Amino acid sequence: FPEMRAVIEQEFGQPLDTLFSEFDETPIAAASIGQVYRARTRDGVDVAVKVQRPGLEEIIDLDMALLRIFAESLRGLLPPTDIDTIVTEIERSVREELDYRVEASWMQRIGALLENEARVMVPKVVKPLSGKHVLTSEFVVGRSLTRVLDEMQARQDVAGTADLLGRLLDMYLRQILQAGYFQADPHPGNLLVAEDGTLILLDFGCTAVLPEHFRRGYFEVLRASIIGDHDTVGRTLNELGFRTRSGAPDTLIAFTNALLTQLRQLMGEINAAGFVWPTP
Repeated sequence: FPEMRAVIEQEFGQPLDTLFSEFDETPIAAASIGQVYRARTRDGVDVAVKVQRPGLEEIIDLDMALLRIFAESLRGLLPPTDIDTIVTEIERSVREELDYRVEASWMQRIGALLENEARVMVPKVVKPLSGKHVLTSEFVVGRSLTRVLDEMQARQDVAGTADLLGRLLDMYLRQILQAGYFQADPHPGNLLVAEDGTLILLDFGCTAVLPEHFRRGYFEVLRASIIGDHDTVGRTLNELGFRTRSGAPDTLIAFTNALLTQLRQLMGEINAAGFVWPTP
């Protein structure tokens, strides 16, 4: 903790006791890049303080160099694979995560996007206590999405499960297809459910952006896949840059089918039962 305290005090140029009225030195969460602590501001607000581990920039430089060497050594062992694009995207994402100011900006932007969604929330950033290596936000209490779903399944709460998963789906469709930017790390630790059922989205260190033509293209792929229009699926993916070495779309269509076959089957069952979607 003394090392993490030093990061906070260096970030803001003040002693920890001046910045916060209370600060629990035991982290409530820890990952490779940072640790999260519970604290209370001087004006009495309970907050979560995410602190970056010191010296990460140098470690990441070495990690990325080793990743490129390792990936190159695998090239001859794998089927034809665009390793360069994969490694470049990993490096872009990891380096972006090192600047918590970027994460704070996305947290605010996606929070504003979802602000009027019923029973969905993103914790608010505390700007005066946030910087490049420290991110402070309001403290929220919730349990892992998967634990709550397991409990619902155990008591056969079909309506509750449908409501929760429906809000999760709506939340991501709005981000990906409507806004074109989305929290790209939706594992159960970043999706909590509050006591009143509110769905909480955390951790915006990994956020992706989709240009307008990608959003339109994904809409078209989804539509064409649902009605089984494989020619349009192959052509649209090719236009979006998903090209096979041979130029034939067979692999792309197989991949899309693997992802969307269950959805297509469900749509057929829903339509056969006379279900009408509530909105377009």
